[in-house]
Amino acid sequence: MENVNLALRELHRVCRRNIIISIPNCSQPKVFQASGLAYHHWVDRSHVQFFTENTLRDILNKNGFSIEVLKYINPVIPEILFLSSWRFPMTIARFIGHLAVKIPLRKKYYMTLLVAACKNKKRSK
Repeated sequence: MENVNLALRELHRVCRRNIIISIPNCSQPKVFQASGLAYHHWVDRSHVQFFTENTLRDILNKNGFSIEVLKYINPVIPEILFLSSWRFPMTIARFIGHLAVKIPLRKKYYMTLLVAACKNKKRSK
């Protein structure tokens, strides 16, 4: 749906208390741009709206919702891509990639934003 405000007003009208929304994370890290990588939703023509954490917070607040939970889900594991480019068998690349996720200082990238929002009694205009 191209008109997000219209959709959110309708959700506000029909929901009792809460909504749960899962959307693609459109904060593309500069390292991905430099590497020539993109999340699928950046090149998929069916995606007409692109949200970051901040733009999602703003639009939900403007349409009468208070965010209770906002989490990043669906981690990207670039180690698997790197290892498979060196012709590691995929089972080994996945295993090492999933071990790498547990490294404390490792930079984390996520594909999806998950939001649980509460309906405000009076919707702001």
